[in-house]
Amino acid sequence: MVRATITDVAKRAGVGVATVSRVLNDSGYASEKTRKKVMEAVEYCDYEPNLIAKSLAQKSTSLIGVVISDILNPFYAKLIHAIQATCDEHKYSIILCNTDESKEKEREYLGLLSSNRVNAIILAGGRGIGESYNNHLLEAARKTPIILVNESVNAEGIFCVCCDKEKGAFQMTEYLIGLGHRNIVHVAGYPNFKPTQERLAGFLSAMHKHGLPVGTDNVIYSDYHISGGYATACDILSRDVLPTAIFASNDLMAIGVMNALQENGIVIPDKMTVVGSDNILFSEFTTPSLTTIDHDVALLGEHSVRMAIALINGEIPHRHEMIDTKIIIRKSSGKAKVTA
Repeated sequence: MVRATITDVAKRAGVGVATVSRVLNDSGYASEKTRKKVMEAVEYCDYEPNLIAKSLAQKSTSLIGVVISDILNPFYAKLIHAIQATCDEHKYSIILCNTDESKEKEREYLGLLSSNRVNAIILAGGRGIGESYNNHLLEAARKTPIILVNESVNAEGIFCVCCDKEKGAFQMTEYLIGLGHRNIVHVAGYPNFKPTQERLAGFLSAMHKHGLPVGTDNVIYSDYHISGGYATACDILSRDVLPTAIFASNDLMAIGVMNALQENGIVIPDKMTVVGSDNILFSEFTTPSLTTIDHDVALLGEHSVRMAIALINGEIPHRHEMIDTKIIIRKSSGKAKVTA
């Protein structure tokens, strides 16, 4: 079905396009009789105004662009829900873009959103380390304020709302050590991503604090997906000496690890403890339920929108806001045990 235009409405009402525009925008005089004809024509034609075109003409969009890296990841689904709810509360709409973890798609979407004059852009997804990952971000920030969620880049026009991933990983590792684990494997994410390095730093810091050796077998890089966690666990199971605990850098990888272990007869947590990070919805319903790090995603989404609106209103918020994490203890970590 062809979408009705403002011209179709004008023809139906027997008035000019300018008159329809005045009625719809309440921006000038029109008699009650004319207003009634226009609104009846709008209803008859099932006309929906082009909000972006209208906003461009008024130089104010009431639109916030949201760019995420993986819409299939429950972490981002929860984040989008929080962003949408806060935007609704403040009468803003969102344009959602999913990059599928593609840097080129991210570049394209940032350019598209900036050229369409959205008021601000909220960006959530793993940031690589180095100029090649961030040059396009800096370019977009010269035109439109950008709020990074759970990431940080120190540059003009870029603001950040983050959870303390390093601290969370440190606390989780200390928790595992407190249970008696000494041979712990950390399944990290993409090696050149900042979240990977931050969580790894927390893991290493806790291990070193307690005088525990960390060799090449204690850190394995993967890809933040269930399949990556599964494949990594299969590799670990081929070792002569198995770890007693696996700490995955996110819950999706932890779920993949659990699947591989259980398929190979490893009882969790009796024979091996598994923990993750993100506290996605599914983590509560795995068997056994997954011990994880909660990043308060709802608060991340809410604060990112409030920061965006502050910038839109000409205020200058703190450039970097940090939100605490906490450990959610469930059945996959079991009780304290004595290990050699």
